[in-house]
Order: sequence, then C-alpha cells, then structure tokens
Amino acid sequence: MQKTLTQINEKIDEGNESDISGEESHFQFALAQIILDSAYPRVADVLKQSHKSLQGLNMKEVILLDSQSTICVFCNKKLLATINTAKSPLRLRSNGGTMLLKKTATTENYDQEVWYSPNAITNILSLKNVKKQYRVTYDSDDSYFVVHREDCGLPNIIFREHESGLHYYDP
Repeated sequence: MQKTLTQINEKIDEGNESDISGEESHFQFALAQIILDSAYPRVADVLKQSHKSLQGLNMKEVILLDSQSTICVFCNKKLLATINTAKSPLRLRSNGGTMLLKKTATTENYDQEVWYSPNAITNILSLKNVKKQYRVTYDSDDSYFVVHREDCGLPNIIFREHESGLHYYDP
C-alpha cells in the first residue's frame, strides 16, 4: 500500500511542479484515496474505521498542537499579528497533499515565526517548537496538554483532546 501511495504522489508531483493551491492538493489526496479504496478495499476500510469524525471542530478557527509537525502553519488571519512575504518559499508535504508556502507571520506571545497560507486546512503549532519557548506537560488522566505561560505573566493554554485524537485550543 505504501509503495502504491508513493508512486501516486510521485506522479502527481511530476505533473505539478508549479504552485499547488490547497483545493488542488486536497483533490489530489481525495483522488489517491479513491485509488486506494478501489485497489485495496480492506485496507481502506480499516483506515476509515481508525479515524473518528471531526464533527464539532471548526478546523479554521482552532489551533492544533501537533507532536508530529516540525513547522507551525496557520490559515486564519485573525489569529496572526503580522503577515510577511518569506525570504524563500517552503514546499510543505503532508497527508493532505503538497502546498507551496510563501508567507510567514507572527502571533502574539510566541517568539517564532509561523508559516501562513489561507489554503491550509487548519492552524498548527508544532509541539517541537512550542516547547522551545514554554514548558509543556500532558495530563493523561484528563487527556490534555498544558502550555505553561504563567512565568511570563500569561494564562496557560490548554489543548484538549477531541474525540478524533487531535489536541486543540479554541481561542
């Protein structure tokens, strides 16, 4: 299955070296999913069963704390202080597709720049980067992360676990 998905992604990349909008990248991911469904229906069924619904979670309005991300990406302008053109673009590849990021931004009370694209599907803070500035703890009994900011005179931020398994903060 992995080999087939890799081949599909390579074919998509070969024919698509220009900017890829979020809509196009999600279409490509959906196309790959259709191919997976037809070629490997049992595997596709297992994958679908392992993902719970994101119902009740407005992905454009919340911020996710992601332990697997190595960069921070935002799609919601309202959550940003400034937006600037990047010195050089970044090609982001994820399970949602490929996207060329050309803008960086700043957010309040966060020292690092984040990437910005209105085509991103959500706002993501990388746990790897957040812990460079703030202490982060996890409460496994109640299933939430705490970004400790009290030493800076700021309230802590709690990222609660959604039924899908994503940890989110709704500002």
